[in-house]
Amino acid sequence: MFRTFLFSFRNKILLIILFIGVVPISVTGLLASIKFNHLLENQAHEITRKALQQSEGYLSMYFSEIEQIGIFASTNDQIVSILKKDKFASTYEKVADANEVSNEMKQYLKTRSDIERMEILGFNGFSYAGGYSNKRLDLSETWVKEVTKRNGKPYWYAINDGEFMVYSRLITSNKFNETLGFVRIIVPSYRLESVLNKFQAMDKGFLLLIDHHLNPIIGRSQDAKELTRSLTFEDSEKNGYLAFRGNRMLITRYEVDKTDWMFVSAVPMNDILQGTAQIRQYFLNTVIIILLVTITIAIWTTQRFTRPFKQFIRLMKDVEKNNFKSRMEVTTKDEIGQLAVSYNRMAQRVDSLIKEVYEQQILKNEAEWNALQTQINPHFLYNTLDSINWIARSHKITEIVKMVTALSKLFKLSLSKTDKLITVAEELSYIRYYSQIQETRFSDRISIIVDVPDSVMQYRIPRFILQPLVENSIVHGLERKEGQGQVHIKGAENGDKLFFIIQDNGVGIPEPKLKTLLSMNGKDHNHLGLSNVDERIKLLYGQQWGLKIDSIEGEGTIVEVWLKKHMLREAPTDDVSYPNRR
Repeated sequence: MFRTFLFSFRNKILLIILFIGVVPISVTGLLASIKFNHLLENQAHEITRKALQQSEGYLSMYFSEIEQIGIFASTNDQIVSILKKDKFASTYEKVADANEVSNEMKQYLKTRSDIERMEILGFNGFSYAGGYSNKRLDLSETWVKEVTKRNGKPYWYAINDGEFMVYSRLITSNKFNETLGFVRIIVPSYRLESVLNKFQAMDKGFLLLIDHHLNPIIGRSQDAKELTRSLTFEDSEKNGYLAFRGNRMLITRYEVDKTDWMFVSAVPMNDILQGTAQIRQYFLNTVIIILLVTITIAIWTTQRFTRPFKQFIRLMKDVEKNNFKSRMEVTTKDEIGQLAVSYNRMAQRVDSLIKEVYEQQILKNEAEWNALQTQINPHFLYNTLDSINWIARSHKITEIVKMVTALSKLFKLSLSKTDKLITVAEELSYIRYYSQIQETRFSDRISIIVDVPDSVMQYRIPRFILQPLVENSIVHGLERKEGQGQVHIKGAENGDKLFFIIQDNGVGIPEPKLKTLLSMNGKDHNHLGLSNVDERIKLLYGQQWGLKIDSIEGEGTIVEVWLKKHMLREAPTDDVSYPNRR
């Protein structure tokens, strides 16, 4: 069924139209969707980068404000003088110095609620943390080493898993460049988080501030921490992608000036490309509409275009059935119209030629039939007269009368029937009178037995089909046989076939002669009846019909007669009797 659909001319045209109409649109839509997705990703990168740039600008400004406080603390003469002391007389002196530091820093710290605390740690043992503190400076701590390496430049780092951001720098003496201690300003991270989240470019996703160890400083939720553990960046990378909880995330980073921190934005690709889903749906709806319109137009076009071809196929099937009367309607003057004109001329010409050939064949068959039919009577008459002559010489007057009477009735039946086809019953009547003549001739040494059912009697068969075969059996099979001879005639029907068997127990036919008996080259006057009957049957029904002969020399001969039943017509059975019928 699929092959029939695929190789139909109409369906081929339909598929070509659909291919030309739909494929370019689909390919264009696919390429446009890919290009649009790429543009959206680039746009998202750019928007995110600008948002991170703004975040970094705000953070740098904030850091500058904190750094101003740190610079003031590290260059304040009162604080420097305290850190230059070699020793303190008592704890009270440290407390008093701590109060002086508080007074000096009051103008900065009283308005900064975002600062958790400020620390000043001196190498001389002085410690300030918003007031007197007994905390001692540990030179082995990492931040101390990092600040020392920077030699007066600020150093930002995070503590308590990013809970606090710490500004620190070295305090030195301007005159002697002597290191006196450190200043630290501690700021809670959450103070900046709410502000920085306002710079998030997308409604969904994460905005992180992480240190060089990928520890989150801003954005410390459990999801953010899990995402941070999945991050990996090469030095040259600014953008990238990350699979996180079944979503593909667009990652954008931006480094923070004066620190080893960086901002990281992680946005789900689904949110970025959600606009393309609407575009794809719109495009899909457009393709469906175009497809429906294209199919409608294609079906209408192919039906109109292939209608003449369907008519042509139908007419060609009529030609296969020997119907040459149908004509193709000519509605156009294009190639299809020319095809219709050519077909009509061809059909008319073929119809004329068939009529001419058919009429000539009928005349030829009629002539051959008449010629063959006329061969039977002289041949039969010759044998009959020979029998009468033989009997006359034997002075058997009664037998002569019997034979002449049978012969006259036989002539009467032959002359009264001029049709080519007669009933089986009529053909058996010929055999009846013929058998009377032969049985008289051979003094009942030869008998003819008929075994044909009544159902067969009503069919018509060609004239003189069975009688010549019976005659052939007697003349060539039984005359030279010593003792009693029999000719057995059987008839039956099988499907669309009607067949008869003529069987004798005569002398038989030699095998070399049997092979060529029915052939045109092997036909001779001694077996004129056989070839005559076979050729007449073939003229009526075709070469596959006719006689079949089988013989065993010294035992007898069987002749089969095969006729085409459906070509025969029924007729009423004549009231006749049959010789020796069982």
